Amino acid sequence: LVVCPAAAMLQWRNEIMRFVEPGALTVELYYGFERRNLNFDGCSKTVVLTTYQTLEHDYRTEINKYKVTCKWCGRLFLPEKLGFHQKYFCGPDAERTEKQQLQGRKEELRNQAVKKMKIGGKTTEISISPLMAIRKASIQAKRDLARKAATATATAAHTPETETSASSRDESRSEKAAGPRAMPFPVGVLPKEAQAALGYEEKPLQASPGKVKGKGKGKRKQAAAAAAAAAVAAAA
Repeated sequence: LVVCPAAAMLQWRNEIMRFVEPGALTVELYYGFERRNLNFDGCSKTVVLTTYQTLEHDYRTEINKYKVTCKWCGRLFLPEKLGFHQKYFCGPDAERTEKQQLQGRKEELRNQAVKKMKIGGKTTEISISPLMAIRKASIQAKRDLARKAATATATAAHTPETETSASSRDESRSEKAAGPRAMPFPVGVLPKEAQAALGYEEKPLQASPGKVKGKGKGKRKQAAAAAAAAAVAAAA
């Protein structure tokens, strides 16, 4: 097995065929869509050429068969890694260690340093790793939804319906008064459930009354028609 860049595969094939006696070795290219039809069982004198990307793709395809989905973030993990992920990073009960929290603080300091930069005289809202920021916001939204659901279930089981509805109304009012959280990326990239959990509600666009097209033109036309009618009446 020879793993090389795609641009060097033909060179490898030609060099092997050049310096090997005819019939001593056979060279096969494990590359492209046709590689699925290749069968190397019983091949003892075969040199297989492939690329790094092909090898990585096939490896991930085989590994994903044994992975399970995290119910909080939807990502795939091996069974032995899922418990570690949910214990320290994901889920309503996840809690990081001191070293992991220190890494998070270092990342926040880097983001703050970048935000202090000014482009065109204005303060920027740039995130060094926007994909990581989006992932953290989505996980935080799922945690908030899980906590709200658990709190609502526990409260409904021990309190009357009137008190439960009143407390839920008070919580929603306090959340609305606090306002949505500031995000270092466009909130529109998040799913609607995550936007609602973070306090962002979709508001319908309302046209400004002073910018309605044709409103001034209609009044001018009416005034011109009235003036013309008055002139015709005076001439009669």
